[in-house]
Amino acid sequence: MSLGVAALLGVAVFVAACVGRALAWVYSAPPLRLKQNGWFGNAACGFCYESLPWFTGAAALIGGVPDGRTIGIALLYGIGAHGIMTLNDFTSVEGDQVMKLNRCRCSSASMVPQSSPAGHGAAAACRHRAALVLGPAGPCGDRRRLPPAQKR
Repeated sequence: MSLGVAALLGVAVFVAACVGRALAWVYSAPPLRLKQNGWFGNAACGFCYESLPWFTGAAALIGGVPDGRTIGIALLYGIGAHGIMTLNDFTSVEGDQVMKLNRCRCSSASMVPQSSPAGHGAAAACRHRAALVLGPAGPCGDRRRLPPAQKR
């Protein structure tokens, strides 16, 4: 039914709906099951929850494929969502080990969400703002080395 409604809204909306449904399937279903990998699973979610809705809304409003600026903004929102999801994965190290999931770790991913606003700030000649964003972005090591949380 959802693909039928998407088809009524235009070819671009229908194609976006098909891409979204395909990504939703490969996120959970074997053999790919993207949710087992922190990079690919987060990318699929970010793309489906942020990029595709922006693209689809614009395509439905104009009745065709949006211009490159709109697509670029949609992709940036998807990348931002990927970064947020990656940061949220840092708190689940112990659970990932039990479930045997291969998620991103802090030392390799801390720059992902920070590099986009920092790059934007530097490009806009706001170097001091970019330095503030990038300053704390160094490797933060392994979460298991942190002291255990206090119980209340």
